[in-house]
Amino acid sequence: MRTPVNLIAGNVSDVDKERISSAVDLLNGDGTFGASIAQRLQVTDINEVADLNAGAVTPATKKTFQIACEMEVDSDLCTSVTYFLHEEWQNFHVSSALNVMYHSPATAGTRIRIVSWTVAVGGRVGSSRCEIWNQDRGVLVASGTHMKMKPAQARL
Repeated sequence: MRTPVNLIAGNVSDVDKERISSAVDLLNGDGTFGASIAQRLQVTDINEVADLNAGAVTPATKKTFQIACEMEVDSDLCTSVTYFLHEEWQNFHVSSALNVMYHSPATAGTRIRIVSWTVAVGGRVGSSRCEIWNQDRGVLVASGTHMKMKPAQARL
């Protein structure tokens, strides 16, 4: 379900909010991987947040984004939309590692909040972290990290 830009909270521009709404729409097509998720995903907040390591471990110019979405629990979830805010990551990418820790169950029908942050985004590899919260009980359901890679250019 496409979230109207005026209903998305946060400190990024309406252009960036539209970019995320468009990315969710791209995932929404019939037969598209992730369509069952994108059809139910409601983007609620998009923020550029302070990187606590900036200047010490990472360049001070690094951008870190936080996106929060809500949906009703079904059989699958998505943590990839955070990458679409980075200019160099506008196209699709593939997962190389997904590390998930489960903390509490969320049964079918539970309303959840998915909060995802970019950790590091480079030319070929990106990483993010995610927390999934049970909106009904206010408890952490799962947390994890997600590594993505851009597909290599074909060599002819």
